[in-house]
Amino acid sequence: MATAELSKPPVPQEAFERFPGRWIALRDGAIIADAATEEELRQDDRVLPTDAPFRVPEASTHFYRARRA
Repeated sequence: MATAELSKPPVPQEAFERFPGRWIALRDGAIIADAATEEELRQDDRVLPTDAPFRVPEASTHFYRARRA
């Protein structure tokens, strides 16, 4: 019987605790910068075109309420 492997979530748990409702830039699983809007985030000098933008859901959304492992 094969053992299933769980991959790490693409967004670090700390993002949900520190940046609810904000945009973050991710690079190799690390948070590089945050901003109120995606446009502000992309204008940040620390953010590269290859970084992944992500809007962190508010704590009141069902996505955030998923049970933590």
